[in-house]
Formats: sequence, C-alpha cells, structure tokens
Amino acid sequence: WDLKDEFGFGVGPWNQAYQFDSLPIRYETWDEMKPGDLVFAEGTYVKPGTKPQKGDIVHVEVFLGGGPEGKRVCGARWGKGVVQEFDSYEFPAKSWTVRKWHFCSIDTWLEGVCRSFHPDREWKRRDWVPGKKSVFAVEDAEDDEDQGAGPGDDDAVGDE
Repeated sequence: WDLKDEFGFGVGPWNQAYQFDSLPIRYETWDEMKPGDLVFAEGTYVKPGTKPQKGDIVHVEVFLGGGPEGKRVCGARWGKGVVQEFDSYEFPAKSWTVRKWHFCSIDTWLEGVCRSFHPDREWKRRDWVPGKKSVFAVEDAEDDEDQGAGPGDDDAVGDE
C-alpha cells in the first residue's frame, strides 16, 4: 500500500506468494539482480500443521546489492517484524527450510502492471479491513469521546 502513488497501483492485501506471482521476470542467479528487485524463498514450514503458502513461497526480501559478496538484502526475519539489512539473502531460517531461492525483477511493477501471471492460481480481490491492532486501523473518534479520551491521553496496548 505504501508505494501506491509511485507505482500507480496497490500491490494488494496479500502476502509474498502474490508478490511472487505478479513478477514474471525471473533471473537464474542473484548476480543478475538490480537493487530493489526481490528475493523469494520457496520452502516448507517446519511446524507440523502449518498451512502452506501458495507455491510454497515462505519469505521475501529486497535485494540491495553490495556487502562482502554483493548479496546484501533487507527484510524482516525472525518473526519480529523488524526490517534490517543483512549481508546475504542466504540464512538458516527457524520456521521453514528453503528448497529454492527465486530472483525476481520488479520491472513489471515499475511499468505499472501488478497482476498474477501464474496460470493456475486465482487471486480474488476483496475489500480489506485492517484488524483493530493494525497500524492502518482507523480510530473511531466517537469511541474516544465516549471514553473521555482527550489530547495527551495514551491508550496504547502494552504488548511491546
């Protein structure tokens, strides 16, 4: 959603599997990539009973280039939602095993096209409503007034 104005479209409310399906230009190796391209991990979740992602795409990171081997990326690892830079896309994940790395150009998005190119997977758009704890949730001003909240009142949830 953040780059809608720049790209001319919203990537959508889906996860890394949809992003993968919407980027048809693939490279054989990482050294063909340009900064901004995406690195996807195809793999299997370790925890029994975990629902697999479409296409078994379990992770995505942004390729930056540079670093000791030229494989620098940024992404959120370890399930904490913190985006960091890393020297390489290759790492031992805790919740999944990697079967294959995919290297995808974002040129299709830069041309203003964002749709699934996968012949067998259908992605249906629906109205997305953020959860109550989402950073995109809209506060109900009426609720604030009913609870007596005013300027400077802090009603943050303490699960940090």
